Formats: sequence, structure tokens, C-alpha cells
Amino acid sequence: MKTWRKRARGGTLPPVLLFFVDILAKWVVLDGHDRLHAALLEGVTPPLLGLWPFIARSRTESAVREEGALFSAEVQLRAGATPETVERVNRMLLFNFTPDPRGTVSRAWPLPGGRDAWREEVSARRRRERTPLLDDADWKWLL
Repeated sequence: MKTWRKRARGGTLPPVLLFFVDILAKWVVLDGHDRLHAALLEGVTPPLLGLWPFIARSRTESAVREEGALFSAEVQLRAGATPETVERVNRMLLFNFTPDPRGTVSRAWPLPGGRDAWREEVSARRRRERTPLLDDADWKWLL
């Protein structure tokens, strides 16, 4: 713990690995419990790396599947219609009734200024850390 606290103060703490569990509607720490604890003890915002599953399923139009989704939605909403429950039920219904879902849901927002603003932000941070990105070859590992 002593080492992690020192690294938290120095700003060199590796990210905590999180995984989003949809049924719980919560993030679960997969790796980095001690790093998270050390960062919180030092009053530092811990770096986080979040993962969420993408499941590619073959989709057949099935009345049984749709009926099951509606039954599940009704049961969940009758148990208690909290905002989290409503959001989860909406995602489930959209998944089951959308003809061809592609990709995954992103919880990210576009950066104002686009790619150039992002590159400048990364470059500024690297300059502060005294590890500047010198040429395009340095950028390839980021992309």
C-alpha cells in the first residue's frame, strides 16, 4: 500500500480496471483494489479503465423471444420503477425489438475540437510529464 500511495502522489498510478455489469447497473472493480484505495487515501482521482461487454448474437425474428422480453419488462417494472430499472428495461426492449443492432453503446462524448484538440491535449500532458511525443511514429502506438 505504501508504494501505491507514493505512486498516487506522483501521478504514476496505473489505471484501475472496471467492468460494467448490466444486471446490477454498476461498475465492478476487476483489478486494482489496492490502487483505488491508495488513490482515495491520498485524495487523488484514480485513473480508471472501464470495460463493458459486446455480445454479437445471431438474431432470428421470434415471437417467443419478443413475448419473453415483454414479460420480463413487466415483471421488472412492477417490482419498482426506479430510473435505473426503466433505463435497463428500455435497453432490453430496444435490443429485442431492433431488427439488426450493430456495435455497442458508447458512454463517451465527442471532444470539442475533434482530433486536433485531442492530440493537443495528449501532447500537453506528455510535455508536463517530460515525455513528449516527438513525431508521427510516436503517435502510432496511441492509435
